[in-house]
Amino acid sequence: MIRLRPPLNREKQGNFFFPVLQVGPDSRSIAIMEYFGRELEDQARAKDVELNPHLSMWHTYSFDQVYDMDSTQEQVYETTAKPAVSSVLEGYNATILAYGQTGTGKTHTMEGFKYSGMDPHRGIIPRSMEEIFNWIQLRSNQNTTFMVRASYLQIYNE
Repeated sequence: MIRLRPPLNREKQGNFFFPVLQVGPDSRSIAIMEYFGRELEDQARAKDVELNPHLSMWHTYSFDQVYDMDSTQEQVYETTAKPAVSSVLEGYNATILAYGQTGTGKTHTMEGFKYSGMDPHRGIIPRSMEEIFNWIQLRSNQNTTFMVRASYLQIYNE
């Protein structure tokens, strides 16, 4: 799956943002514009592409799921991570890997930026832990013992 983060404030200079990404209507593909011109600012680039369409080319890539800039943490968890957590609760191992360039939203997706119990901005890790321990609480009695092991690793700058 791939998730698009919203543009940063510095990327929306002058309240104008030239979109170079388009999510397919089925949320399973993404098109990225390659620009061959020389304009550096978004507004000038948009005008350049409008006047000279041959200065750009769209490349389309397919994925199992594409989350657009408006996707919520809950949507990402429910459709991507929850099946892995469910298989763990059935006794299987699972790995969730976030990979990408610095500043693309991996930490936000995995952790979120808020850690209170029901905050809608919490990420995959707190939601996974909550689901696992809720599952244990519903099934525990005096004759059961549960062992939970999880590891979380962040590799930064090699």
